[in-house]
Amino acid sequence: GDVSEFNRWLSEDLESAHAVEEVTGRTALTEAAAGGHTEIMSLLLRVPGIDINHADAVGDTALTLSSVCGYEACVKLLLGVTGIDINHANMWGMTALMGAAIKGHLSIVRLLLKAPGIDITLCSESGHTARDHALSKGHAQVVLAIDSSSNEALELPDTPAPLVLAGQGSASGTAPVTRHRCSPCRGCATAGWR
Repeated sequence: GDVSEFNRWLSEDLESAHAVEEVTGRTALTEAAAGGHTEIMSLLLRVPGIDINHADAVGDTALTLSSVCGYEACVKLLLGVTGIDINHANMWGMTALMGAAIKGHLSIVRLLLKAPGIDITLCSESGHTARDHALSKGHAQVVLAIDSSSNEALELPDTPAPLVLAGQGSASGTAPVTRHRCSPCRGCATAGWR
């Protein structure tokens, strides 16, 4: 996206910023987020009445899309907007944190973990938390970031077992794993992001 051309278009037709594409359900803001166009997002966020939490046809928002796609600058921008729904889940129950975790976007996971109100205990439709998704994909650093962000460990009757994190075969790669409240793994095949 050429920013000056987009700005000219926007100044001529401000209402188009609110338009929803018929098939995908996306707006200019969700499209910009999915493409990592931070400057265009900045322009759109100045439009009066812009819906920052608009969900497309599958329930993704600008925040979930920019998080799963790995666009850190877009995520930072959105986290600075009053009213952003940090825990919004798409039709598969996937949140921005889950999307970033499953893709291994550590810097975005860290940003989201610092956001007020983030809920790391939410489960997707497949019964996984963000931590579970990261673990299943071998993103050890993401798992550790989520674990270290939690002020209280989940207390469950099962004794934590050691786990060698993916990509680390030494004793230094061994970390305690706590079980989560979610149902057992049914696989990520039903989740929106693989």
